Amino acid sequence: MKYTAPDIQNEMLEIMDLRILRDIANKLQNAVIYTLMADESADVSNKEQLVICIRWVNEELVVHEEFVGMHPLQGTEADHIVKVLKVSLFVFDL
Repeated sequence: MKYTAPDIQNEMLEIMDLRILRDIANKLQNAVIYTLMADESADVSNKEQLVICIRWVNEELVVHEEFVGMHPLQGTEADHIVKVLKVSLFVFDL
């Protein structure tokens, strides 16, 4: 099996994505403090995108920063942005 079908490749990428997010979530459970950073911007095709990063400090006071996603926005109103943030951060259970 070559795993070249688009459906199989997309499923494998989704599995890898979830694994990375779970690893970040495990690290956040032991964080002393953490913060969420989000920024929206229009891409070259004029579609709004929301970039989400998490920064945290561990027990040794070392700062870590992780990119956790880029999500399309239906609009730039606060309610749309908050909805995307809630859905995308559900995996972290913060």
